Amino acid sequence: MKHLIRSLSIIAVVALMLNGCKKKDDASCIDGIKNGTETAVDCGGPDCNPCSSSESCSDGIQNGNETGVDCGGSCAPCTVAPSCTDGIQNGNETGVDCGGSCPPCSVVPTCNDGIQNGDETGVDCGGSCPNSCATCTDGIQNGDETGIDCGGSCPACFSCGNSITDVEGNVYATTEIGGRCWTTSNMKTSTYNDGTAISGSGWSNYGNDPANDNTYGKLYSNSVASSAKLCPEGWHVPTDAEWTQMINSIGGTAVAGGKLKSTSNLWLFPNTGASNSTGFTALPGGYYSGSFGHFDISYYAYFWSTTQGSQSNQAWSIGLSNADAVASRLSSAKVWHMSCRCVED
Repeated sequence: MKHLIRSLSIIAVVALMLNGCKKKDDASCIDGIKNGTETAVDCGGPDCNPCSSSESCSDGIQNGNETGVDCGGSCAPCTVAPSCTDGIQNGNETGVDCGGSCPPCSVVPTCNDGIQNGDETGVDCGGSCPNSCATCTDGIQNGDETGIDCGGSCPACFSCGNSITDVEGNVYATTEIGGRCWTTSNMKTSTYNDGTAISGSGWSNYGNDPANDNTYGKLYSNSVASSAKLCPEGWHVPTDAEWTQMINSIGGTAVAGGKLKSTSNLWLFPNTGASNSTGFTALPGGYYSGSFGHFDISYYAYFWSTTQGSQSNQAWSIGLSNADAVASRLSSAKVWHMSCRCVED
């Protein structure tokens, strides 16, 4: 009996030992697939042996603490394919999830980004930027201008010898005399440079014949000549001092008339001393005396200054005659109509 009890005890111990070993040798832990509570193929979980890290990171599935298939966690970091929604700048993006093959990045305008954007009125200037933009009307030389408000991207800068144009489109050639630039023909406009019309009593054509306008220009009262609005912008009817300076620069009153007069046969013979060596091209347009009419065409040329004459109702003028080479200084009634020339400011 004692032997039987001992044999049964031995059998029970062996059974317990075999039952404990069954957890590690169960067929599911050696079947070559991941099943049951395994965390990898034939390993992990409560029933199988723990998985080695090398097995988990090369088993072709996401398991363990991997964040992707065989990567992340305790495995090598996962390689992230760049996308336009991953919250990082990668691939060919020029910003976070934008640019390159993604949608264009939104540009926040700045005053130093080299482009005109936002409320800028030029590249990185104007609007809310601290720097004002260079313009062609700001009275200073800036930007790519080669002169004040001219050259570069502005209209070409004036050079004496070029022509100028009044508000009506009449064109006037220019010439340099005594270091100043003068027009070489008489003013023809019936409109001030601000666009307002000149009163009909302020100008006339010789003999009231419009045909004379093309040749001699208009004759103006001194109030029109002194308005500071007859000549194109940047030009003005000369003062008495400017006439005097110009005349002195070409030899003085005794000879200056000849150097200013045209050699045209519009001047009656003998047109003494005429050479037009200055290019001024003075023509004998005469004058208008008011109620007495027009006088002296072909004999005299008269030009207004803007300076008060010897009497309150007079202004200084310059007279040229066909009979001599003199440039005469005359004090003439302001209501008379005479020719006007312009000199650059």
